[in-house]
Amino acid sequence: MDFSGNHCPKSVILIAVRWYLSYALSYRNIEELIKEWNIDLDHATVQRWVVQYGHWLQSKVRKYLKKTFKRSWRLDETYVKVKGKWCYQYRIVDKDGDTINFYFSETRDHQAALTCVRGAIRIAGFIPEKINSDGSTANELAVSIITQEIEANKRALNPNHCGPNKPAINYTKIKYCNNIIYSK
Repeated sequence: MDFSGNHCPKSVILIAVRWYLSYALSYRNIEELIKEWNIDLDHATVQRWVVQYGHWLQSKVRKYLKKTFKRSWRLDETYVKVKGKWCYQYRIVDKDGDTINFYFSETRDHQAALTCVRGAIRIAGFIPEKINSDGSTANELAVSIITQEIEANKRALNPNHCGPNKPAINYTKIKYCNNIIYSK
């Protein structure tokens, strides 16, 4: 990965991105922490670093960290400016506020939410029992599609099963439950 052209050392960039991905910290929280090292940094710079280096760092580190996530997740999206262009940031955290996955998209639709949720399932290694969201129809549709896929796979593996089916993922709409995602 090329770190040339940045005004901060590679170690500062990696620490800032790691903190954002590992803990429920905002860009402004990370800005304050880095300022304790007498390094002048803007939260928008941290955001650019997360966009530029986040997926690369996740791919390098995830296989060494066996994080146990809770089975109740929060899914939300926000509108952010990245390199002068507005886009949607989808983010999934568990109920403790640990980031499981994030995804940037130009559109706010069920495909973007679906990509984010599928990535979170792949990273966590399991299907959550519950996903809370603010009631966005795109998020609800994405969870519904994944639940239908899971049910179809269960029926394909066990065609003789005829007992009562509870949904694979319990989706709930709780408007302010997701504040954990961006408030910490």
